Amino acid sequence: HRDGRFLVWDLETQELIFNEAAFGDGVTGLNVIANRIIVTGQSSDQIKVFDCDTARPVATLPIAGPGIRAMLVAAKQRWMLVNQETRVVAFRW
Repeated sequence: HRDGRFLVWDLETQELIFNEAAFGDGVTGLNVIANRIIVTGQSSDQIKVFDCDTARPVATLPIAGPGIRAMLVAAKQRWMLVNQETRVVAFRW
C-alpha cells in the first residue's frame, strides 16, 4: 500500500508525532545527513529534503529524466549521488 505519507514516531513514548502527505509515489532512496537532515528520492523525478527536528520539508530538487533508483550521500565530502535508470547525477553542497 503506497499512501505517500511521511510518518515520524517517538520511540520513547511510542507515539506518532508527525504524519504528512509528502510523496506522490514510492520512495526509492533514503539517507540521513549528520542526524539533522533526511534526504529522500522518489520513483518519479524528485528529491525531497526534510529537517529532522520538525519533519518538515526544506527543499525539493527536481531531476529531469527517469525515476530515482538509488541514492548515496557522502556527508563529510558533501556529495550526493543519485542513480537513475540511464545515468548518475551528482550534487555537491
